[in-house]
Amino acid sequence: MDLPTLIVPDRASNPDIKALYFAASALGWEFAPVRYQLPQPFQADAPVLYGDPLFCDIVAAQLGVRLLEPSDDFLVRLPDAWRKRHISLTTLTEARLWNDGPVFAKPAADKSFPATVYASGAALPGEDSVPGTTPVLLSEPVHWEVEWRLFVREGKVVTRSPYFRKGKLDFVARPEELSELRSFTKALLPEIESLLPPVTVLDIGKIEGKGWAVVEANPAWASGLYGCDPRQTLIALSLATVLGDTQSAWLRPAANLE
Repeated sequence: MDLPTLIVPDRASNPDIKALYFAASALGWEFAPVRYQLPQPFQADAPVLYGDPLFCDIVAAQLGVRLLEPSDDFLVRLPDAWRKRHISLTTLTEARLWNDGPVFAKPAADKSFPATVYASGAALPGEDSVPGTTPVLLSEPVHWEVEWRLFVREGKVVTRSPYFRKGKLDFVARPEELSELRSFTKALLPEIESLLPPVTVLDIGKIEGKGWAVVEANPAWASGLYGCDPRQTLIALSLATVLGDTQSAWLRPAANLE
């Protein structure tokens, strides 16, 4: 079996890439920091991509591989019991008409505008900066006491870490919340496995006054480690890059380089 090659952006100062480099070396993987245009000749029999979406899209197209990611409507399809807040999927054009008070708005598939609480839809970016066709998630504003990042492979958590506590970065796990976290994920993951690709990053947290809930799901290949174990992260990532002819409901649209 061919050893994987971890392909990342050529950014030596990125701490996540540094951590993954040492983990890849320990696993015997090849490591290939590259720029957007791959050098010629370039060969990787078992490529595993990690980086920002633009980088991964361009490199995946050159290699003829595809990337797996959760669907844009994952949170909308999630049962209310697991999200504990109202969420809708719409277009930015429709979202700009929102006038029922503050709303948390975020792009459903990219980072084309800041994900934050807006006073109304009129405060969202205008057509001159973001197209109205952009899919947008609108959510009831809530206060998260703590948020955790989980790298999930085939329905199992392979590594996890807290990342925000009351809005500030905090990677220190508190023993008193671990039992609550385990109980929640033990009940959650079997119920939502069919809504997620074979590997994903699932962010969960505790909402003030409501309890544990799902924050969002993200593609593993573009998610920061936030204190998660780099070696276990790579084991999860190995499922996120697939052959170009793979048939899957979770394929990210292929980039057109022409």
